[in-house]
Amino acid sequence: MALHGPAAAQGTDDPAPSEPPLGALLEDLLRPGGPIDQMTQSAREAIEALQQRTGPWADALGAVIANPDAYETPKTLPNGDIVIRRRAEPSDEPDETPPPPPIDL
Repeated sequence: MALHGPAAAQGTDDPAPSEPPLGALLEDLLRPGGPIDQMTQSAREAIEALQQRTGPWADALGAVIANPDAYETPKTLPNGDIVIRRRAEPSDEPDETPPPPPIDL
């Protein structure tokens, strides 16, 4: 007595689903008005809106900090405050304080 398992299918009547070739997918993505074009336009609009909202603030900040080299590196205090000190402007006049006297050894 021979035991047989389920019979293997010899073939199927359903053809494999056809997928568009990669080139066709890329053409669809990159076509004018396609998904990539729409995303690019959306990003451009978002950046322009951000620029319009922050432009006046950035201009005002630029007027206050016209020369970033005139400031020291920011320091964070233990209480969380951030201090940005302005560097001392070099003066053209000599120091008014006399140098210390030489030390005799």
